[in-house]
Amino acid sequence: MSKQCAAVIDIGKTNKKVMVYDQDYRILTSEERHIPEREEGDLLLDDIEGIAAWMSEALATVMREFPIGVIAVSTHGAALVHIDENGERAFPGISYSQSVSDAFDSKFYSTYGSELELYCETAAPPLGGLLNSGRQFVWLKERDPEAFARIHRTLCFPQYLSRLLCGESALEISSIGTHSYLWNFADRQWSSLVKQAGITPFFNMPFKQAWEPLGTLQRTGRFDNLPDGECRVAVGIHDSNAALLPYLLGNDKPFVIMSTGTWMVVMRPRTPFTLQDKNLRQGVLYYLDAFGEPVKATLAMSGAEFDHYRARFAKECPPDDGSLSTADAINAVLASDVYILPTLHPDTGQFPDSKGRIVNESKCLQHPEFAMQALNLSMVIQSVEQLRILYPDDTTDVVLEGGFTKNVEYLGMLAACCPERKFFKREDTQGTSLGTAVCAFAALKGVTPDRIHTPDIWNQLIPVKPMSMDNVKFHEYQQQFLNQCRSTM
Repeated sequence: MSKQCAAVIDIGKTNKKVMVYDQDYRILTSEERHIPEREEGDLLLDDIEGIAAWMSEALATVMREFPIGVIAVSTHGAALVHIDENGERAFPGISYSQSVSDAFDSKFYSTYGSELELYCETAAPPLGGLLNSGRQFVWLKERDPEAFARIHRTLCFPQYLSRLLCGESALEISSIGTHSYLWNFADRQWSSLVKQAGITPFFNMPFKQAWEPLGTLQRTGRFDNLPDGECRVAVGIHDSNAALLPYLLGNDKPFVIMSTGTWMVVMRPRTPFTLQDKNLRQGVLYYLDAFGEPVKATLAMSGAEFDHYRARFAKECPPDDGSLSTADAINAVLASDVYILPTLHPDTGQFPDSKGRIVNESKCLQHPEFAMQALNLSMVIQSVEQLRILYPDDTTDVVLEGGFTKNVEYLGMLAACCPERKFFKREDTQGTSLGTAVCAFAALKGVTPDRIHTPDIWNQLIPVKPMSMDNVKFHEYQQQFLNQCRSTM
């Protein structure tokens, strides 16, 4: 194998993957590891040490087998790593799911601006916990002033892991612009929170683009086991923006991307930055794409809720006796008063005040196929709401990425209940890693992505066939579902 390959490290909240791509974007090998959050007293932490150890092990394996010329990292958003003057972590990696007190919330918004003021400035709705990652500085300073005083620099998670590999530091806009409260979208500069909290010096690093080479792999410390050979390290990128990147290259038509996983992220690129006050509590936000341009989006944790309920059904439903087909189960749910309501994660999504629960739970749990189709219908209704709130009268084509592209019932029902739109999916569900591979090969050649061979992703799309479904019954069920959400607010 003469051409150099790229090792892509994709750090999701649940699963961590390493994948090797050749320069035709074929996946040569992949490995996945489940590395959960860990608890330390009352702290909920990302297991950075465990992730780094796994990266070392996984890279050593693939670098012995393939000619790796470049490594690129993507990670979930809302994760910051604070380092001291020696480059060591000043505090463990706090999970964005870390709980905070009501008193902290009240003091934060009274000191640094109301929820609405920060929303209008930073395009980030209040997401609870530390999902607005800029809040982490204030929380840490109150909790542990000594640790806060040790902070020399703060890196977003992709750039921290890239730093572990090459020893160099940089900022990258797609991570900074991810519901962080750190970036003023209108003025394209650091936000009032950064200035008022006095944390500007923590970001005293150059901004670089995700596909720039950050440095060369250093085989020291935990990575002294890696085989010899020159290997570049790219700056790194936020995962949702990695999934979006291939669609932006060589295409100027409007489109919507639904990135499905733990988070359901619906993105419409190339949209002007405009917000309405009512959007504050609807999960509407803006990202910055890898080029630094605004991307309007709606965000919900419905994928995590899907996993939660699916695990519950596996334990609590009786074995499937085959008495109920999928089609019959869907019709039975539509005729029923069973609803699986959001949200198990308060302050997120389009129903932030709705109490997550199963209405008529005992009826739902009587049959596993019935329960699963009730869950799929819940996911469909929530997805339709995300699309509606993003642009109410939009009929733009929708491309689905990620794990839900394997869910045939979800796809079919979604297409059936939105006949005004065309839905497409990609057979390859590794959208994030593909976009990260584009960054990797651009870094390898020291050019921008538009100057390298990139996958013709638009010709890889597969139309989603609408399911045969009674749309009158669906819309009646949908209305009752929405009424139930409002009744629990």
